[in-house]
Amino acid sequence: MLVSIIVPFYNVEHYFIRCLESIIHQSYQNLEIILIDDCSPDNSITIARDYAGKDSRIHIIEHTQNLGLGGARNSGLSIARGEYIWFIDSDDEITSPYAVEHLVSVARRDSADIVLFNAQYLMENETVKPIWSVYAYAQEQIFNENRPFYPIFYDVIKNADRRCTGLTTTVWASFFRRLFITQYEFKFLEHTLYEDIPSLMLYPLARRITQLPNVYYNYALRDGSIMRSNKVVNHLEHLERIAARLWGMYDIYWDQLDDKEIIVSILLIHHSLYNINRTFHQLNISQQNTSLRMLYDFLKNQLMHRINFENFAIWPKVMTNQAQWKIFFCSWNEILTDKQKIIIMQNILFSKSYPLEGNILHVIKFHCKKIIKMLLPYGFVRYIQISKTVR
Repeated sequence: MLVSIIVPFYNVEHYFIRCLESIIHQSYQNLEIILIDDCSPDNSITIARDYAGKDSRIHIIEHTQNLGLGGARNSGLSIARGEYIWFIDSDDEITSPYAVEHLVSVARRDSADIVLFNAQYLMENETVKPIWSVYAYAQEQIFNENRPFYPIFYDVIKNADRRCTGLTTTVWASFFRRLFITQYEFKFLEHTLYEDIPSLMLYPLARRITQLPNVYYNYALRDGSIMRSNKVVNHLEHLERIAARLWGMYDIYWDQLDDKEIIVSILLIHHSLYNINRTFHQLNISQQNTSLRMLYDFLKNQLMHRINFENFAIWPKVMTNQAQWKIFFCSWNEILTDKQKIIIMQNILFSKSYPLEGNILHVIKFHCKKIIKMLLPYGFVRYIQISKTVR
């Protein structure tokens, strides 16, 4: 069985050799190793050529324009011939020389569309730590027609329950059957952060998934990576493209799944809130307000025709501030100013839950008054209160 290992690279000359060494020294030798140069400005291409000159299993694709990690993966996928595929990032590494051998053995045994395995953080000081505080799937599990994976998947997304799986929005902890990927015409998004997120839509479509307790991937935490820093970027611009892909796959392939309506909505809520929280403190007041207003518009546009909060028997775990979320949902039928949108999102992100009383505009006016009172001098506020009493 031929296995394709796809490794895009960009500006990783200090980490690339360790990655390649962990691949070429696998005990399982029937590999095609596809390296994709995404117009790297450093010495990475020289390293790739040096290894290709010594190992005939290595093939290099050189991009003439930068396509981002997703586009580079697509280039590798387009020429891959292996029965199974492993996507590896060029600054990460395989933990064991027997990893591919074990994955191939399990994939063959179970006729798996996907084999899942564990990963761990590799810190700058060379120590490692679990990616999740709870060690996920500590024993081997097989999912098939008799025990579908979808209920486990649903619990992870809706309830953040990781007792049975450590499934993440990454592809490097999965060993994919190539024909399974191409069957659904899956492509990664180009020039997009979080390009792995749409791949989550594939897992409920797999007929057979095997989970392994083995840690086979070191995910390097290093300085300089956009995904691993708090650099301020327009996250919503990237999430717009991701949302279009998620809904597209949902509409075409997910028609047979139960209670599916909430899944994409939760993914978009989780990632939009996560990223605004991660970078919010770096913005000035004007930028913060713009971000909150754009977040309101993004979530409204994505959710208003897809989700009905009145059907929530149990609210998704990501939506902890339920009273404020209800205000947000009810506001869809109102014409709001930018300031009102900002207040709603501020309350979702930063305030405690309040009881929901009255119509949405009444609630918004209440919060506006609180903010005005905070901004005005105390003496002026007391003057207004006394004037009202006199009248």
